[in-house]
Amino acid sequence: MKNLITILLLCFCALPVFAGYGFDGHNPTMATTIPSNSNMLQNTASGTASSIITGGSTATVYANFQYNTTGKSVYIVYTTNGTNPSKTNGANSSCTFHNYTDPDRTWVCTLPSQSNGVTVKYVMYISDSTLSAAWGRLVTASTVQTGSWTEGDTAFSYTVQAPLSIAAITNFEATATNNSVALSWESRDPNITLSIQHSMNQKDWTDLGTIGSGLTNFTAKNVVVGTHYYRLKTIEQDFVSYSKTLAVMVEVPDQYIVYPAYPNPFNPQTTIGFATATQQFVHVEVFNAVGQKIQTLFQGIVEPNTLNQVSFKADGLSSGTYLVRILGTRFTHTQKLTLAK
Repeated sequence: MKNLITILLLCFCALPVFAGYGFDGHNPTMATTIPSNSNMLQNTASGTASSIITGGSTATVYANFQYNTTGKSVYIVYTTNGTNPSKTNGANSSCTFHNYTDPDRTWVCTLPSQSNGVTVKYVMYISDSTLSAAWGRLVTASTVQTGSWTEGDTAFSYTVQAPLSIAAITNFEATATNNSVALSWESRDPNITLSIQHSMNQKDWTDLGTIGSGLTNFTAKNVVVGTHYYRLKTIEQDFVSYSKTLAVMVEVPDQYIVYPAYPNPFNPQTTIGFATATQQFVHVEVFNAVGQKIQTLFQGIVEPNTLNQVSFKADGLSSGTYLVRILGTRFTHTQKLTLAK
C-alpha cells in the first residue's frame, strides 16, 4: 500500500494542471460511460470549482487509484458548517465503483445539492469494509494518508454559487399595474439569455418566454388577481440556475372582478373565477333560462384580493343557456353560460 498514489480529477479545463504533477489519471473524454453531469471537482477551494457547482446541482467527484481496487470500498465524508470532515464529523455516503479505466480503479462519489453560498468540505476514504475501518484517506490531490493520520486536519472544498450570468443580474424588480406585471433588471452581461418563470405557489413553475441578449424587461399581461411569483432562469455549461424569487400582489381594480367562465360553451363542467376588493359575504348561484335556480355553487365569506374559483357541473341538465349570478354585499354580476351536449 506504500506506493499508493491517487488523484482527484479536475474538470476538463483543469486537466493540464495535474498532468504537470505526473500523477496517474485518465482523460475523461476517452471514457464512453462517464455521466452527463460530470462536473468534476478540483483539489482546493479556488475559483474553478465555485463557477462549476451551482445552487441546486449535485457535485460529482472522481478518484482514480494506481492499482486494482476491486473488492474495496470508498466513502466520501462532507461538511457544510465550516469544520473539516472526518470519520466522526460530517455526513457520509458510499462511492460507486466504475470501469472507466484499465485497470479497474475509478470511483465516483456524489455530493448532494446545496444552496448558493454554501462551502462544502470533503474527504475520501478507502477501506476493505466499513468507513470506520478505513486504512487510507485522500485529503489533497498530492496527499494520500495511510496507516495513521490526524483527523480533521485538512480537506478538499468548494463554494456553491450561481453562474456568472445569474450573478450578473442585479436590481430585479416587479411592479403590478391593474392586470399586468412589469419585470425589470440590470445585467452586467450583454449576451445573457434568460427565461421568465411564473408560479402561483412557488412549487409549480411555467416559462412565460425567453429574453434575448441586451433586453432587461418583460411584461406579463392578463394576470389574474392574487399573489404571483416570478424568477429568472438561465442555463450555463449545462447547469440551470435561478435568480431570487419576487412576490407581487395583483389587486382588484375596482370593487370586484369576475373572469369569463372557461370553457364556455362547455360540457359537462365549467369554472368561474372572481375576486373582491374587500372582505364580504358572496353568493354564487346558477339559474336556467326561465329564472329557476338550478344550483348554489358557493356561499360564504371571501377575503380581499384573493382569486376564488367555483365549478358548475351540469350532469343531468339539458343543453341550453344558463345564467350564473354572483351576489356580493355591494355588487351583483350575471354571466351567460352555454351547455352544449
